[in-house]
Amino acid sequence: MRKYLWFFFKFNFLAGEDFEPSLTLIADSDFHFKNYSFILASDKQLTENFGSSLGTGFVKEDDDDFYFLSFGLDYSLGERWAIFGEYYGYFNSTLSPEHGSDFGITYLASPRLQLDLSLGSTLRNISDQYFLSTGISYQFR
Repeated sequence: MRKYLWFFFKFNFLAGEDFEPSLTLIADSDFHFKNYSFILASDKQLTENFGSSLGTGFVKEDDDDFYFLSFGLDYSLGERWAIFGEYYGYFNSTLSPEHGSDFGITYLASPRLQLDLSLGSTLRNISDQYFLSTGISYQFR
């Protein structure tokens, strides 16, 4: 469980407008630079309300290095609300792969401010390894 503050950086290479895919680099770290990740993410609007996302990258947690893969689907419930589901996996050469999924809801409070809530678990032992996550995203222009 992350018990410390993190900071995030996001850079869009492709905007993904008019049903074209987007391409984004996402980097995050704790303030001690002991835990960090670099993710290359893409999403594509499939229909007016239905979208998909794909991500791959590198994650450093404590003394372990992992490669990351995710696939998600989202559905818009109007102009401000959306629901989403995601499968993810962490892989490294010394440990067994860890697979998980999460589901959540997002609320667009303003054109630049988004709030989200998600609940998820690893797939290996669902009853013991679950998480609840909240988030706030602000777009600087």
